[in-house]
Amino acid sequence: EELKEKLILMQSFGKDKHHLFRLLSAKRSHTEQDFARAYIENFDDARVDIEDENALERAFNAQNEHEDKSDFAEMRYNMGQVIGQESADTKMWWTYAPYLFEGLCNDGVDPKEAVRRLFEWTKEAAKDSLYMDEPNTLHLPGLEEFNQQKMFQNTYILGQDPKGSSHQFTRQKAREIIKAGLI
Repeated sequence: EELKEKLILMQSFGKDKHHLFRLLSAKRSHTEQDFARAYIENFDDARVDIEDENALERAFNAQNEHEDKSDFAEMRYNMGQVIGQESADTKMWWTYAPYLFEGLCNDGVDPKEAVRRLFEWTKEAAKDSLYMDEPNTLHLPGLEEFNQQKMFQNTYILGQDPKGSSHQFTRQKAREIIKAGLI
């Protein structure tokens, strides 16, 4: 109950609350539920408050010294497009984030830090200057190869069985992304 109340009250990137309620469903795997809980518990600590323009600008400028300082508002908007909408990146972010979170935590990363790294992974996709012009193209680091395989475009979904091949494939690919240092 406390978790659901926190979810209802938290600021969001758009449709992320919908995705989180879906992942918290009893029908979802423990990996997906654990990620949703960690996202909700660490959301405010893992990202800069999107309402605090000055803090966001300082954080963006500190991490992106070579970037144009006026780009921070666009970056925040694009991160919201990745996490909180329904683009190809959104679908794959919510598919892969639980398995990336699981892999990072299994490697000894603190849950708060794992959620923060997932936001950083989102920023990498949002940096692509063509992002908004190509909503059906994947920009998330490590998943771009699926752009060559049309069969994955808008059809990549996880089956209901968490031990099934779709979950196993996603877990394996998430490990590859972590091992490659893309998150």
